[in-house]
Amino acid sequence: MMNRNQVKASVERCLENGVSAPRLDMTLSDLQDLATRQQLQINAQQQLLASKEQRLRHLKLTDQRQQQQETSEQDRLQQLRENALNQEAKLRRVRAIRGQVEQKRLSNSKLVEEMSR
Repeated sequence: MMNRNQVKASVERCLENGVSAPRLDMTLSDLQDLATRQQLQINAQQQLLASKEQRLRHLKLTDQRQQQQETSEQDRLQQLRENALNQEAKLRRVRAIRGQVEQKRLSNSKLVEEMSR
């Protein structure tokens, strides 16, 4: 009696969950067919999962390469900015020295002019 009540409760739970009630009169052949179909479904799901995992690895690799490339480009841009700033500083120094040289020339030419008088 207890076993029959357990089966009845199990059938009722299946119906509540939207699953058809299991047949209690399945033959060995039916069970083997069911097991084969389920194994095929499992294999298909495993292949799908493997495919999705491979795609995810590919996307992660691509993302990692892209981030490395962006970092490399940012480093290169920073280096170019630093080079530009250094060249501008050198240019200012050269112009300052050129101005000093020009002042010395003018001073020297005035001295030469005064000496020749």
